Amino acid sequence: AAAARARRSARMVLDLEAGELEIATVGTVALGLLPPVLRRWRARHRGLVVRVHEHRDAPTLAQAVAEGSADMGIGPRPREWSGPLESLGWEEFVVILPPGDPLRRSEAPVPLAALAEREWVLFEREHALGQLVDRLCAAEGFTPRAAARSAQIAGVAALAAAGLGPALVPSNIVTGSLRNAVRSLEPARARELCAFTRSSWSPLARTLLDLIAEAPWSRRGPDMVPVS
Repeated sequence: AAAARARRSARMVLDLEAGELEIATVGTVALGLLPPVLRRWRARHRGLVVRVHEHRDAPTLAQAVAEGSADMGIGPRPREWSGPLESLGWEEFVVILPPGDPLRRSEAPVPLAALAEREWVLFEREHALGQLVDRLCAAEGFTPRAAARSAQIAGVAALAAAGLGPALVPSNIVTGSLRNAVRSLEPARARELCAFTRSSWSPLARTLLDLIAEAPWSRRGPDMVPVS
């Protein structure tokens, strides 16, 4: 499959009017960051098809790209990567507070430890974001108690906004009226997002990277604590 994509890309070096780009990614990027990019892509390159393959976590994503199952990966920085890699921005984690929570009365950032006694809306235990939340809370000296669990990223945000408890989610998935329930963390936490490929950027992958660069994703703030 990788060899076939390489041949196809070689034929399209001088012609971006037809072809197909396969992107491997993770749920938060597929849900929150890629749609506006692909909307601009579609407006400029109507003859080019994009296939988005969503993977459950960063290691699985990196393995898929290393095995040649996609033209490029977009997601958290792989722990080890020998091929081309470019940083795209940072994904901040925020807390969604349910209606009536006293912490919603202020716009101030929320220390995680202030939520230790709450019942939370959590991801399923095997979900990568569920493990991340557990690690962040453990670093603050507590284990979050579950009021509800979901394997769906959008579902966790919706359940928190419905009043079941706070939830920790990437800021880029929060849209519309949910933004009123969002508070930053104190200190802020974020993870780096990168694009990477197996051996060399195909012409279509390079075109997508240039499109992302036109409207760059969020950068790491000076006080942000990196997480992975």
